Amino acid sequence: MDYALQVVQRWSHESADQTAERAKAGEEQAPDPAEIRRMGTVLHAALPSLVKTDAPKGWRLTHAGSGARIAMQGDEFRIHVPRSHAVATARTVWSDLWIVLRTLDAEGYAAYDPQLDRILDMDRDQDAVVKEYVGSEHPPERAPAVAAPSRPWWKFW
Repeated sequence: MDYALQVVQRWSHESADQTAERAKAGEEQAPDPAEIRRMGTVLHAALPSLVKTDAPKGWRLTHAGSGARIAMQGDEFRIHVPRSHAVATARTVWSDLWIVLRTLDAEGYAAYDPQLDRILDMDRDQDAVVKEYVGSEHPPERAPAVAAPSRPWWKFW
């Protein structure tokens, strides 16, 4: 299952809570085609390691290391990140994606995180997102070792 973020335009007269409610209600209007093209160029420039592909009525950027996808197509602007339970990998992936999220923020967009049920704060929420993404604060990197029995199973004494 992917970790998904919805990207919405930030309106100056709205609070973060109002923007989150608008995102949950799906009340976002499709940007014009020029804005769609511009944002693809801006985000690709912010993180050149993203692979850009054209899609019907928009584009898709893919993070080669993690398979994360940033897509702006028609009236949908979303970020999907395949789940991983390795903390080190998660921090690396989200550090890269945070560059994209900060760029979106600077361009007048906000990222709504349905898992946290709020608009992300670029200065405070990265650790909370990583924690939610991996499922716990410190998941095991590998399965714990099981101690070998001291004698064979058929010997009862």
